[in-house]
Amino acid sequence: MSKVKKVIVLLIIIMGLLGGTIIYIRPISEKQYVQKNADELNLQNYEDYSDLNFLKEDIKDKKVVFTNEVHGANENADVQYKFASYLIDNWDCRYLLLEMGYAEGEIINKYIQTGDEELLKNFSNIWQSKFNNVSYIEYLKKLHAKNKGLPQDKKIIIKGVDSIENSEATGMYIDLLIEDNPELGKEQITALNIFKKQITECIISDVHGWGGEENIKNILSAVKEISDIINENNKSYKEALGENLFSISFILNNIKNSQDFNFTTAASVYSDKEWYETRDKYIYENFKKLDEYFKMDKCYMHYGVQHAYQKEINGVKFLAAYLAEDEKLKDKLYSINTIYGDGTIFQFQSYSPTQYFSISYELREILNGSKYEGKDIFIDLNNRKSTFSKELTPTVFTYYDSAMVEKEVFYSNKGVTTDYFQGVILINKPTNVEPAIPVGN
Repeated sequence: MSKVKKVIVLLIIIMGLLGGTIIYIRPISEKQYVQKNADELNLQNYEDYSDLNFLKEDIKDKKVVFTNEVHGANENADVQYKFASYLIDNWDCRYLLLEMGYAEGEIINKYIQTGDEELLKNFSNIWQSKFNNVSYIEYLKKLHAKNKGLPQDKKIIIKGVDSIENSEATGMYIDLLIEDNPELGKEQITALNIFKKQITECIISDVHGWGGEENIKNILSAVKEISDIINENNKSYKEALGENLFSISFILNNIKNSQDFNFTTAASVYSDKEWYETRDKYIYENFKKLDEYFKMDKCYMHYGVQHAYQKEINGVKFLAAYLAEDEKLKDKLYSINTIYGDGTIFQFQSYSPTQYFSISYELREILNGSKYEGKDIFIDLNNRKSTFSKELTPTVFTYYDSAMVEKEVFYSNKGVTTDYFQGVILINKPTNVEPAIPVGN
């Protein structure tokens, strides 16, 4: 072959390669991307993982997997069990970190290990929480059933990571602490019971502003009194409580710290920025303490919507944003944002069901007429050619995020969508939860 022909052939090969590269990197529209990278999510067949197989590659080097929710939809519990079950079976996850105080987590963990239905019933009867609903209680029962079939070194471990403790749950935890630790002496039991009486007469999380400064003063005084007693007699408490000394100390620290933001009357994510940022900073510190103490290799967290965002939004740094900035957790988080089509949720302010949606106008338009219209779906935002890893758009955020902070965040075009989360769940038609404690009880 002559030199001229060789040059021509070489040029053709180069042009072919360049052309292929250009075709490969050619951007596609959000509509094209979603329709190619969405998958129907089966929330009824919990342990059919075929719809979650894509996760294996995305989370293989992660430490924390986040899902989130708007409180009050039945399907939230389905999402939690689906993902918890998958992560336990396919990711060697043991630690489930819940959006609740440490005392609540310890009570739930005891139920998961023992299956004591009387314990669960008694807890539900006194538990003042958004999670005390029929579908969430069923979720806990499913977790217990799954845990029974796991080998000892893979048993589920529940921890409440939130910075807010619950008064009633704290009282019940102290009762269980005394019951489960016969080595406690009379003076120790008396001190714990005095603290229980003091704290259950207060409002630990005064979100309505009912207690005022006197409430906070009484809480801090009760915490200081029992903390001083434990610290002055640390050796005897350690001997009597063993590992539970960490638990009671964690709870006391939570109660003390939460008084720094025990001042709001609304707690709106869009207006009470100081409340949320203070709370979430303490949750981040709680995570660090738990990680240091328990040496958690991997964990699954489920929280309210913006808590799972890995970047500040609306001027607030939420939990996942604190975690994402931690040098030891850099690139170790995977967040999934949940949005909802037209349906109902339980509105806890009015204590009644209400019409609700959070799907953006843009995503609604993309799905209209597609094979995914009317279905629960998952959208992986990390695939090749992802438009969401190249720009920041409101499409897969909630309608409320884009409507209320669009000018501040989306118009500034700082960063890309996958800076915030890497996957999206759409619940097509949410249904409202039924409180486990009926209205009036």
